[in-house]
Amino acid sequence: PDPIFEKAIQRKGEGLSDPYVIASYVKAAAAVLGEDALPIIAVYLRHAEARVRANCIEALELSGVDPARKRILSVLMNFLSDPDPRVSGNCIKALSRSLETAELTTLVQDYFDSSDPRRCLNALHLIEQLRLTDALSILQTCLNHEVEQIRIRAQEILPVFQDEIP
Repeated sequence: PDPIFEKAIQRKGEGLSDPYVIASYVKAAAAVLGEDALPIIAVYLRHAEARVRANCIEALELSGVDPARKRILSVLMNFLSDPDPRVSGNCIKALSRSLETAELTTLVQDYFDSSDPRRCLNALHLIEQLRLTDALSILQTCLNHEVEQIRIRAQEILPVFQDEIP
């Protein structure tokens, strides 16, 4: 690894201040160190910048840690209510490794907010990636959404579920 990165790893990210650098750092640490990156990730989970929190959740997933572990599961469940859609969406994705489809569907349905375009797009992404056929009512809602980008994204996903929609 890069000597600067190695120094940052040894210092557990101490002295990093730029949110973009920190966000990249936590994901790189997880990819390189695996579960040994958990103390580094823990330092930044409560960061004020949403990008950092979202990347910390992704880093948990990248580290290979089992999301069903009691402390990891409680962390992910706490961040489901994060005000930033990317953070909470990343939590749902990370939880997909340990929850049943019905539980994931409920989480996505609770997460979805048609008045928030970012939540709409994230919900569509989750429905597609996790193949949540029981959440197709969200897809149908988004097909008629007032925001063109959401309608287009819903139309792009539609063929994936064409056999599921009556």
